[in-house]
Amino acid sequence: MWGGPLDALIVRTIITGKIEGRFYDLSSLSMTLGLPLSTTHRKILELEASGFLERVRSGRSTHLVPTRRSCVELDKSFEEMVSTLQRLYRGGPGLDEDRRGSASRERL
Repeated sequence: MWGGPLDALIVRTIITGKIEGRFYDLSSLSMTLGLPLSTTHRKILELEASGFLERVRSGRSTHLVPTRRSCVELDKSFEEMVSTLQRLYRGGPGLDEDRRGSASRERL
């Protein structure tokens, strides 16, 4: 979705921070993820160039924020996951038998 596993971790961390009202700059993201600052900087540049992250000035600080594209991609992946789980639960072997068994136990 956003490149490799490290890219996905970075974007998800920034999205989660935004949802929780906690914004990251390069150094705080680096510390949170336990990555060298140079690696974090390089990955952020790549994610910015790909259109997944952007920097926003806030006073004297610069925060990393997800772009609309990142949020749309996250929503799509979440919807796909929910759809897959629904198919698995509906079509799982023995699921109907379990429901009938619990219904007959409830009547007793």
